[in-house]
Amino acid sequence: MKKEKANPIFAIAADNWKEQVMSLRKYGGYKSTARTVNELVDQFGHMRVQSITKEHIQKYIVKLSARIGMSQIKRLIGTFKGIMELADDDWEMPRRLKYPKAKKPYQPYYVFEDVRKMLQHSMGIEKVLIMLLAETGCRIGEAVALQTADIRPGKISITKNLYEGVLQDSPKTDSSIREVSISGKLEAELRKLCLSRPQDFVFRSGSDYRAYWPQQFSGRLKEICYNAGVEYKGSHAFRRGNITELLNDLEMPERIVGARVGHLSSGTTLGVYCKVKSDSDVVWVPKIEKWLYEGEK
Repeated sequence: MKKEKANPIFAIAADNWKEQVMSLRKYGGYKSTARTVNELVDQFGHMRVQSITKEHIQKYIVKLSARIGMSQIKRLIGTFKGIMELADDDWEMPRRLKYPKAKKPYQPYYVFEDVRKMLQHSMGIEKVLIMLLAETGCRIGEAVALQTADIRPGKISITKNLYEGVLQDSPKTDSSIREVSISGKLEAELRKLCLSRPQDFVFRSGSDYRAYWPQQFSGRLKEICYNAGVEYKGSHAFRRGNITELLNDLEMPERIVGARVGHLSSGTTLGVYCKVKSDSDVVWVPKIEKWLYEGEK
């Protein structure tokens, strides 16, 4: 007698996918994907896997297009595909699904002139954090994960990431593990915050040695921007601004900028065969320092 094929409800299939696939991911990836899975369960959770048709999926895409962009929709549908394929070996994604046209979103950034205004209206941890984000282009999670041992003569070592209070042993991607040359001005300010133990966080919250949370910075940054007369654009705008200023105004080679911010070139020659030499950004630091803090090239 032929064994009847399993046909679980989508909610159970999603739980199985979390346990067997998502559990292998880094904490940050797990948390962000978990939200995606929960949204899919809200939509399809009550349905049997084999009862979900192309029409159901297409209607869901139309529903999503009213509130999110195409990249987010495809991320949701990609997760949906993974859940369905794990639940049913014979399942295949329906062909010719229609997606909304991609719209390239405007990504705001802080120019160095904005940063100079912010520095005039900030102090303490927030001031040094603004200097670090603007000068190095590092991610906020990488910045607040810095420990005393990571501050070295003329550079910082980025090997960790802090996500929702959890310290991860590796940043967002493998290319994110890097050393970045910094100005004497920034190094001096960072060392003022450092404690004696190598494992102590540079940016701390209160007196219990816990890492300073990005959410804390967001609230303070809004106040600083308001007082400085600068439009608030979020902490990631420092990263975009750094890349923009270094490429357009200082004309730093793209390969060196990419190495500083932890990006790999997509081209085979530049991305695979051509490696950036250690300390190749050192000669650029005085130019960055003068342009960022003094407004002079």
